[in-house]
Amino acid sequence: VSVTQKQLTPQITANDKCYDGNTSATLSSQTLVGVESGDDVSLVVGTASFASASPGFDILVTASGLSLGGDDAGNYVLSSLTSTATADI
Repeated sequence: VSVTQKQLTPQITANDKCYDGNTSATLSSQTLVGVESGDDVSLVVGTASFASASPGFDILVTASGLSLGGDDAGNYVLSSLTSTATADI
């Protein structure tokens, strides 16, 4: 019997921040779409950064180094190792 891991889609929401001259970003949430009810699976984020350190609106934020955590993580695979959102500086 061959079992295929279910694919999950990572989603992030980034926080706006005050200008500080760097591209570091913080996330207000990181979720997974497609987890079966009752399974213990979480999204682990390596880093999150703005595409530009300049002040502005709707700047692209990329979370990278994504992986799965939790007791049931082995039953799943990520659709992408990055996820994007927008936020303001």
